[in-house]
Parts: sequence; structure tokens; C-alpha cells
Amino acid sequence: MFYRLILYEILYMSIICEFFINNILLVFIYYIIKNIFMFYFKHFLMQNILVCTYDEQLLPEKKTPEAIARDIRTATDFTLQPWELKLIPAWIKTVMPVWWCCKIYARSSLPCKTGLMLWNSVALIDSDYRWEYFMQIYNYTNKAISIEKYTRLCQLEFAPHHWWKNNFWSEEIPSIEFVVDKEKFDNLAELYPSERGEGGLWSTGKN
Repeated sequence: MFYRLILYEILYMSIICEFFINNILLVFIYYIIKNIFMFYFKHFLMQNILVCTYDEQLLPEKKTPEAIARDIRTATDFTLQPWELKLIPAWIKTVMPVWWCCKIYARSSLPCKTGLMLWNSVALIDSDYRWEYFMQIYNYTNKAISIEKYTRLCQLEFAPHHWWKNNFWSEEIPSIEFVVDKEKFDNLAELYPSERGEGGLWSTGKN
């Protein structure tokens, strides 16, 4: 009886050890596959973030080294009547790696200094978007407001999609390439084709 108990104990421990060894092996295989994928992405798939415009003064810029987002400017003079909403062009286009996006926020000074607001709170730009950037600006006051060209109204931030961050996060962040080139700006969708192409705002449909 005693020997049988010892045998059962040994069998039980061997099953437990096998379970842990198999799980450790699976984790090890997972990290190997993950690192192989990251190496392939970094050296063969990863591209820089391209920001293109035809006017150097319209390039997004940081005002301080530790700023998270880059300010973007209006590409034209405009006037908003009371409670009027307009699409204001920033005249920039971007190309981003897959699983990256661009987020556009209002500058913190926008409502207090101008009486304007970014109507959609946060604009989200997908990596396959090749059209111009616009800001949905709303005048919430009871008076007309005029804004001059090159005024900084909003700010943008490039960020990875949460799925990418959670599953394949690395410290590798794409560098940002700024290009001032009218011909490239006009033909960006042809130079960097995507399924969406030149489909602009609301191009993916209502439903």
C-alpha cells in the first residue's frame, strides 16, 4: 500500500511537471514567433510616417521638446457665423504604417481665445487615408468670428492601434518624415496606394 501511494504521488507529480513544461514551451514558442514577426516588420514592412504638404508653414510643429502633439494651422482665412460649422483645411496629407493612426485634438486655448471648438472632439485618421486633413470647427458664440491663415487651431498625435500595442508592442517608433512637395502632395494616393485611396471624409459610407 505504501509503495502504491508513492507510485501515485510520483505519477501525479510527473503529470504536473509535464503540464508546466508544456506551458513553458508554449510561452517560449510564442515569444520566438513574436520576435521573428517583429524583426520581419521592422526590417521589411515598417515604414516612416510621412507628412506631406505644399507649404512649409503648414507643417505640423512642436513648440517645446516635451510636447506630445504637433500644432496644425489653417490653410486659409475664414469666417464662421454664429453657430456655424465648417470644414477648415489644414492642407496636409499623411502615410502611416498599418496599425497606426493619427488623432486630432483641439488646442487647449481654442475655446477660450477664439470662441471656437473642434466639433467632433477627437478626429481619428486611419492609416489608409490619403486625402487632405480637415478640421471640423464650430462657432458656439452669437457673433461672427474671423480667423487668419496659418493660425494654430488644433494639434495632432500619431499613435499605435491598441491591438498592435497589446500584441506586438515594441520600443520601435516610426520616425516622421516631413516633405514639402506640391507634386507629391497632389499625387500621394498614386505614390502610396491603399484600398481607400483618395476616398476622403465619410467615404466609407453611412452604414
